[in-house]
Amino acid sequence: MKKILTIEDEREKLKEVLKIAEKELKEEEMIFHNLEKHTTDEFILYELQKKTYTKINNLKKALLVPYFARVDFKEEKDEKEQDIYIGKTNILDENYNVVVADWRAPISSVYYDGEIGKTSYETPDGIIEGELLLKRQYIIEDANLIRFSDIDITTNDELLQECLKQNSDSRLKNIVATIQKEQNKIIRSNMFKPLIVQGVAGSGKTTVAIHRIAYLIYTYEEKFRPEEFLIIAPNKFFLDYIKNSLPDLGVDYVRQETFEEFALKIIKDKIKIEDTNVNLIKLVENDLDDKEKQKIIESSKYKGSLKFKEVIDKYLKEVNLNILEKNDFYISGIKVFSYNNLLNVLMDNYERFSLKTRIENLERYMKYQLENKSSIIIDQITELRKKKIEAIDKSLSQEEQNKKRIEIFERYEDNIKSLIKDNGSKIIKEYIKKIKIPSAINSYKEIINNEISLDYIKEEFNEKMKKKTIQIEDLTPILYIQYELYGMNEKLRLKHIVIDEAQDFSEFQFYTLNKILSNNKSLTILGDIAQGIYDYKGINDWKKVNEDIFNNEANIEYLTQSYRTTSEIMEEANKVISPIKDKLKIVLAEAISRYGEKVEHYKCENYKEKIERIVDRIKEEKEKGYVNIAIIGKNNQTCEKVYKEIKEKINNVNLITKNTVDYNGGITIVPSYYSKGLEFDSVILLDYDNYTQTDLDRKLLYVSLTRAMHSLLIIH
Repeated sequence: MKKILTIEDEREKLKEVLKIAEKELKEEEMIFHNLEKHTTDEFILYELQKKTYTKINNLKKALLVPYFARVDFKEEKDEKEQDIYIGKTNILDENYNVVVADWRAPISSVYYDGEIGKTSYETPDGIIEGELLLKRQYIIEDANLIRFSDIDITTNDELLQECLKQNSDSRLKNIVATIQKEQNKIIRSNMFKPLIVQGVAGSGKTTVAIHRIAYLIYTYEEKFRPEEFLIIAPNKFFLDYIKNSLPDLGVDYVRQETFEEFALKIIKDKIKIEDTNVNLIKLVENDLDDKEKQKIIESSKYKGSLKFKEVIDKYLKEVNLNILEKNDFYISGIKVFSYNNLLNVLMDNYERFSLKTRIENLERYMKYQLENKSSIIIDQITELRKKKIEAIDKSLSQEEQNKKRIEIFERYEDNIKSLIKDNGSKIIKEYIKKIKIPSAINSYKEIINNEISLDYIKEEFNEKMKKKTIQIEDLTPILYIQYELYGMNEKLRLKHIVIDEAQDFSEFQFYTLNKILSNNKSLTILGDIAQGIYDYKGINDWKKVNEDIFNNEANIEYLTQSYRTTSEIMEEANKVISPIKDKLKIVLAEAISRYGEKVEHYKCENYKEKIERIVDRIKEEKEKGYVNIAIIGKNNQTCEKVYKEIKEKINNVNLITKNTVDYNGGITIVPSYYSKGLEFDSVILLDYDNYTQTDLDRKLLYVSLTRAMHSLLIIH
């Protein structure tokens, strides 16, 4: 057994690694500055500059924290054991030997998954068997080793516990050093098989999503560019919350967008989308009667259903079948293509390609065919012209006969010249130009008004369209139509999509995104049915999604451990969701063994007392060292009212509304439906008595309670 290094030895090792990293950084900087001298191709230069720039940034960060772990591993067929240090990026010596392994490298799985003793890890070349002799974690700050600890299994290790006890900051924390075995399995799952993750509140779904993207880019860097990966998040506010996470992992240029942003880049029509939460707010506020609420639910469910997709498919098939002129194709009276021949070519690969692409294919087909028989057609036209000239009425005067002769000659001459010059390309282009593809929005209008029977959907849609506005539920059908008619812009092509908070998506959305990925099923879907506050239009059964969209080919993984909240807070949240868990097949969260403050219930006699208690609580929490404190109200009205009352009493209070883009941390007042996906050191929950026993209200309350990491006050 090898001697275990002391802290002095480890500090010497750290100095050695830092020197190597510094040398590598200087070399990369030199390479970057000389790229223009040695690369003439602009595209290749741009790609090399991006890659080198990312490496330079990663090495600069590594000079502060070069690694966070070490494993001593001995391969089964090798007498010599390896000391493998693991960090956020590879560090190589002058001979290109790995000094620090990237956390995404296959060998690093031993750290995340292995226990002391016999273990193995998977590589592209197969399974490597061996023995794990040591697993060590380091706390390094500003290039100084603070301490280290040796561990056996990762689930209850010291570093994880320390990380969980820390205060939240204004951005999603990078927990690459404390990824758990079940999370690591998801992060490293096959890119080319759909993956569905049902993760309870606080199980690290967003963290897993970000680390999975980082892993895939590292693993497939020779095949795909970062721009070909997309994370879809619920709103701009949430995107701002996570925007620094990928760069922190050494990954740049990955697209991070809301579904609306993504869709509007593809749809050519200029349209506005009304507030994405407008229908949810109507249902939450209880301002509508049951009939009106039922209309909202039915309309939303229908527009997100595969049944509606079938209606659209039927309409699009008719558009395709009727887009060509129902005439044979003639050149100067010579039949070149029959109408049925052209229609068959157009409809070839109907399921695979957009209408625009198939029209382009039709044009290529016509040019190819014409090129092969243009000389024959020229002879036929020449012969036809000769007959027409011979058929001129001889009773006409010589002048009139000459005039007719010239007219006939010129009438055929242009087409003959075109056939000689470019094999008739110009003639075909003129034919193709007459084929007009309808816009997605006009097609959708026709479908709404002529293909469905629900009058209130027609009325509502037409009323919105007067202001060139649509509801969020209309976006997926319009995107689908756009894709079927026009396809994708090459610049927007994608290889993999990760969807966070996916329980709020409809089956139609999943179908459309999979279609946009050319049905290669390279999707990672992460969500929590218990937090499905849009269940009137979203998902409530992952197995059904797997069956309907992926033919049961997706892997479904479960994250049941909650790392965010203390056991006391999770117990409170589970009380709220438990009454509907069987009906909705909800898996209850299991809190990690981390105990904290008791959840406090406080009953106020009046509104003034309520405000006083909020202000006092904020001061108390600040004294404990908590930085990010949230006041969560059920709806926007409550939040605005409280904001007006306390903004003069407490400095730097932020109110989150539908227009909020930036997340600044600190004291945040937020409605329940905007709080999803966020986490705070401490939460003050308002409106407890205003939540009803409905599934929607239970889910909203559950979401609100599970935002708290350490401390929770519930005001009655």
